[in-house]
Amino acid sequence: MRGVIDAILLIFALIFAVKTYGLSVIAWFVYLYIKNRIAVKHTWYRVRKNNALKKVSNLIKNSNNDQDFINQLEKPSWLKERADEFFYSVSKIAVYNGIPEKTIRSLFSNIYFLSVLIGIAAAMEQEGGSFLEQQNFIVDILVDAYKNGSLTSAANDLNALFTRV
Repeated sequence: MRGVIDAILLIFALIFAVKTYGLSVIAWFVYLYIKNRIAVKHTWYRVRKNNALKKVSNLIKNSNNDQDFINQLEKPSWLKERADEFFYSVSKIAVYNGIPEKTIRSLFSNIYFLSVLIGIAAAMEQEGGSFLEQQNFIVDILVDAYKNGSLTSAANDLNALFTRV
């Protein structure tokens, strides 16, 4: 389907090429460049996300207990300066994606759960994820856990958070 749309846009660009002095063809190439750039960024995000999930899952498996797991988690570079901004954005995006605000407030009031989320974001940062990608990563985890019904127990059981992510 995407190739068909590209072909149709090319035909329109060629039809209007004379009237626009070739700018429509240039605009078509710009469109292709931007589309490709977005696809590459999304692919890299998925790769970083999967690597970070593997890293966190391995930490869970190799930890003796939950406290041991939390102690092994890294801290992201932004923790002291931008933590409020991070969790404000995450909460707003999570609510926008259908998680009740009451649930988010309850989870975010649990220091244990926040520590885990911070560690997960740090794993994404270690994979090269930007501040925005770390926020999206946390929201993805929360939304997936909420949709499969494990978010309510996730604050007490780490494995529930990673059941279907």
